[in-house]
Amino acid sequence: LRRMNEAGVLGRFVPAFGALLRAQGESAVREAASQLLNVLRYLESEGLAKAESTGPFFFGEELSLVDFTLFPWFERWEALEHYRGLSISSELRKLHAWRGAVRTLDTVKEQASPTEFYVERYAQYAGARYVPQAEAAAAGAPSLP
Repeated sequence: LRRMNEAGVLGRFVPAFGALLRAQGESAVREAASQLLNVLRYLESEGLAKAESTGPFFFGEELSLVDFTLFPWFERWEALEHYRGLSISSELRKLHAWRGAVRTLDTVKEQASPTEFYVERYAQYAGARYVPQAEAAAAGAPSLP
């Protein structure tokens, strides 16, 4: 945690997420995606891979404030993927395991919002017109995951 705090990774993730969501134009999207992926790689290599004990969370088997601080942004990831097409690389296995483990917690499941909730709210930031899922389906568009 100290390494991540010293590197400012916790303070870089949210701005990088927002920058990608708001980016307009191919070049800006590509640059913002690259910066966000670098932060994800750092989370994997310096956070999760160097945990002092085994387990899926940032402190191994113990949940921490780091897990609960970061996870809401990963709950929103599907909306980012919807607008920018960026998925989390399968090479980031520990990050995927962490995300899956946090998702299964009863506390998280009770508070979770569906993807459509974030897609609707992020439309203006992504520079898109929000189309409700039912309306999009009626127009022949694929449904959201």
